[in-house]
Amino acid sequence: MVQRRKGGLGSIDNYLPACTSCNRLRWHRTGAALRELLLLGIIAKSEIERLTVTGKELVRVRAEHVRRAAIRRKRRSVDQLRLRDPVLIEQVRQEDRNTLIQFLRKHLKRSFTAAELSRHTGVAKERVRRLLETSVKVSINGHGGRYTFQSRPPKKRA
Repeated sequence: MVQRRKGGLGSIDNYLPACTSCNRLRWHRTGAALRELLLLGIIAKSEIERLTVTGKELVRVRAEHVRRAAIRRKRRSVDQLRLRDPVLIEQVRQEDRNTLIQFLRKHLKRSFTAAELSRHTGVAKERVRRLLETSVKVSINGHGGRYTFQSRPPKKRA
């Protein structure tokens, strides 16, 4: 694959499918630069999940980036975006995700709607799918508004 900007062909063989968000994140990066960016993202996600000192700082940096973007797009006022501590929000998000995963591991044979999961776990219905989508511990299969979850076994460490 060669980018069109760098002399690549306009044929279907030279295109890779990507969602709009992924394509916008890619910008002009080469394959090697994109791989390095993905590797750094994996490292950052790991630090955030463990809430290390670096992870907490990354959460703060991400929150500040989102805050500035929202102000730039005039979606929210500065005061609305300063009310919450991003590290505390991340901790609550991780606790909610772990609550959902523990419940799903106990009930692997059943399928649930987001409303049912919310009722059983106390996690807000709007957050259920978003929390589980970002988890590497659970695989989600959706069908007709109901979700079946498969637990992924923990990785074995050598």
